[in-house]
Amino acid sequence: MEVKPFKDSEQEKIKNFITWILEKEFTIKSEEYPEQDLDNLKKIYRQPGCIMLIAEEEGQLIGTVAVKDENREIALIRRLFIHPAYRRRGFGLVLLGRAIDFCRLNGYKQVIFRATSGMSSAISLCLRQGFKETERMTLEGSEVVALHYSLT
Repeated sequence: MEVKPFKDSEQEKIKNFITWILEKEFTIKSEEYPEQDLDNLKKIYRQPGCIMLIAEEEGQLIGTVAVKDENREIALIRRLFIHPAYRRRGFGLVLLGRAIDFCRLNGYKQVIFRATSGMSSAISLCLRQGFKETERMTLEGSEVVALHYSLT
């Protein structure tokens, strides 16, 4: 597996991949998972302290993860998706680990991942990586789970 920052030419492929997983596996409300970032990955994830990484296996896109700055000390993990055929094989842990390494290198003190409770695979992956559940809340009818990871 190769993990690398996305290229501008991969924008549409990444958007299609993420949208496909959301539509296939989740009953998604557009306000829960707005796609503004997917329409302009360069603008969102090429800012200082931000990145989108993709994972490929034999040239095939199999996973994504993004880091977005919340503030100088806190990074948000976003768009953590692994193709269903590649789950439970360690690819997600590698991808998430690379995102955490990026956060550490960029001086963040804490990493936060938020997901709806239906995203149990991503939540489980984060918990295995050392994240701790800190909050559950209901937003617009969906239960949202907040997970935190300390880098200090």
